[in-house]
Amino acid sequence: MPLTFPLEYCREYEMICLQRFHLRSSLLLFVFSMVLHLNCYDHFKVYQVEKIEVNRKIMLEDPFEKIQLPALLTAIEFFATPVSKNNKKIKQPEAHLTWYRMQVDGPHPTRRVTFTNQFGTQSWKIGAPVYLLVPTEKIEFGSALPEKLNCFQCYRVLSDDSLTIKVIFMDQFDQKAGKKQIAVVRKPLYLGVPVKQNNTAIVHPDFYLACYLVTPIEMNPPLKQVTIRNQFGQCLLQVQNSLILGVPSKIKQVEEVK
Repeated sequence: MPLTFPLEYCREYEMICLQRFHLRSSLLLFVFSMVLHLNCYDHFKVYQVEKIEVNRKIMLEDPFEKIQLPALLTAIEFFATPVSKNNKKIKQPEAHLTWYRMQVDGPHPTRRVTFTNQFGTQSWKIGAPVYLLVPTEKIEFGSALPEKLNCFQCYRVLSDDSLTIKVIFMDQFDQKAGKKQIAVVRKPLYLGVPVKQNNTAIVHPDFYLACYLVTPIEMNPPLKQVTIRNQFGQCLLQVQNSLILGVPSKIKQVEEVK
């Protein structure tokens, strides 16, 4: 004789199945939207440059501090190019970032920041901001200032996490060298937060930049000179080795910690 159940049990079971379906669908939609969001932005390969001293005062305001604070830019130390990582397409070939060492007034509480990127969900403890990343044109035939790129305020990472992830790079300098570069992602260094700089608008408020130390397995030939231009003027950079990878990231939680 076949088993039978009261009608109310069948309806309750149907509701449970429907709720589980909606939950799974919501989770899949969230994961898909997260991947789609992060795929809209480029990775950045960051090169050390021969230091250039500067002396410029500015005002900064980001989502962490939430108030305008004065800052002093003291030197150019790095230059970043958009990079194809593991054969992904570059979205904005004209987008470059010049890294300015800076000193920022005001208290800077230690924070715990939880975020997501292609390396998964991570939680970093960060200290004071140490760099300002400024959208920059690398002057060459047909070049222009990037219009769809944030300024970033980079906070020093205090966490002692470690990674060992092998990646393959190809940026404009690698193309000139005629070969891809293989490197290993090692540990977090800085967290780039979109920032208003002298009241300029934030273009992409959800675009954060997690910056990791990378160790090249094979070095491409040393670079020489690039001429750049941004809101602070034009200068000539002596570009050296690549040391850092900037990865598009999305913030999930920020809290102050002791």
